Amino acid sequence: MGELNPNGLNKTVEAPVSKIGVGGVVQKLEGDLVPEKTKQVELSQEDQLKNLANQSEIIQRDITVLTASIEQTKIKLNEARKKFGLAPTEEDPPSVSSGNDRLEKLQAEQEAFEKQRKEIISQQERTELITKEKQKILQEKLDGLFEEFRRLNVGELESIVQGGKTQGGLNFESKSIGSLNPEMAKSLAIAFKEGVKLLSEILRDHPNLLENLDDALTEEATERIDKKIAQEKSRTEEAEPAKSALEESEHVEAQASNNLSNNFDKTKKVV
Repeated sequence: MGELNPNGLNKTVEAPVSKIGVGGVVQKLEGDLVPEKTKQVELSQEDQLKNLANQSEIIQRDITVLTASIEQTKIKLNEARKKFGLAPTEEDPPSVSSGNDRLEKLQAEQEAFEKQRKEIISQQERTELITKEKQKILQEKLDGLFEEFRRLNVGELESIVQGGKTQGGLNFESKSIGSLNPEMAKSLAIAFKEGVKLLSEILRDHPNLLENLDDALTEEATERIDKKIAQEKSRTEEAEPAKSALEESEHVEAQASNNLSNNFDKTKKVV
């Protein structure tokens, strides 16, 4: 970063800064780029946020120092002008202009980091919503399956409980979940018979029982969440013009009320 030199108004002093990039690249004080790791490692969202926070903190320090340096240079310039009997000036010397350019670049970097941070947080929130939606969908399917079990005759249900297959020796075909392999059918039928209805309780005892449904559930949950997000975005965009119009109307009404009040006051003074 170029640090302004107040004693030499048209000179700048380079103040090297060490920075760490998202890709794991360290910029040393001399300006050399040294790979922190030769192998690229995909960072988790949490680590990406930490990296962005660190870089943002470094840039904010640079912005603070540079802003103070620019202000100090302006003060020194006007003090020097005063000694020569000249009035203060608002025009920036080259050193201040270059400092302002650098400040704009730093602020742009800061805004870019903030945008990245919001995008990552948005993605995290979307992932959490999809996970919750998957659980909701699976519970719905489980409720539907248990309703199918409830409608079976005693012999058919007992056959599934004992061996995981129907009395005819076939896999149970569920309208809610689809074809159940014997292990899944047996475990779920036992859970139904024992009165266990909550997904969390079933997965606690059989954590991998429904893993073959994961891809389909993820796809369905993602479609649902993306649709909800799109609908919410659409409602927000539709509401924005109405909000602006309401604010404008309130402003006009307030201005009209203020004008009426002023006119009334003037009339009283005339009377």
